Amino acid sequence: MQPTHQKGMISKLSLMISYIKEGYFVYNEINNTGPIDFIAVHPETKEVLKIDAKTYSRRENGPQAGYMIHRIRSDEQKDLDVKIVYWDLENERRIITKEKPDVDYSTE
Repeated sequence: MQPTHQKGMISKLSLMISYIKEGYFVYNEINNTGPIDFIAVHPETKEVLKIDAKTYSRRENGPQAGYMIHRIRSDEQKDLDVKIVYWDLENERRIITKEKPDVDYSTE
């Protein structure tokens, strides 16, 4: 397995464990091709989270060096209300950010 795939798998499993520790039931997506990596359901609050797991990382160089690399949800993920949740491998913690507004890069 490639190192980047290993990091991704560790992040996904770590996030799943973090939700299990908080009392959620966690359901894994087994095809690894869908818009959702896993679903977490809290049995008491009935909260249902559809999660796309990502590894937290920062830009290494350039004018934004040190800033977090933000991922953008696909249109399908937006329609399904999927949340992108990051796992910080170094500090072993979950990071949830607000998505930046869509940017239109088209030219007229």
